[in-house]
Amino acid sequence: MPSCSQVREELVQCMQKSPCMEKYGYPIKKCFEKEYQIYVPEECQAIRKAYSSCKRTLVRNSKLLSIV
Repeated sequence: MPSCSQVREELVQCMQKSPCMEKYGYPIKKCFEKEYQIYVPEECQAIRKAYSSCKRTLVRNSKLLSIV
């Protein structure tokens, strides 16, 4: 079964290096909130979108498989 674990790991690593976590010490969950996005690099935001897309695809595929 496919997994999003590799993309998730990339996201975690990117976020840990971001100013939001590294410089300001905010937890990753808080860094995902809209008002803290200014402290998150575009690269991390793009990886987050890729991770969300991956998760949606897995959910969609599992729903399709349960119909069959």
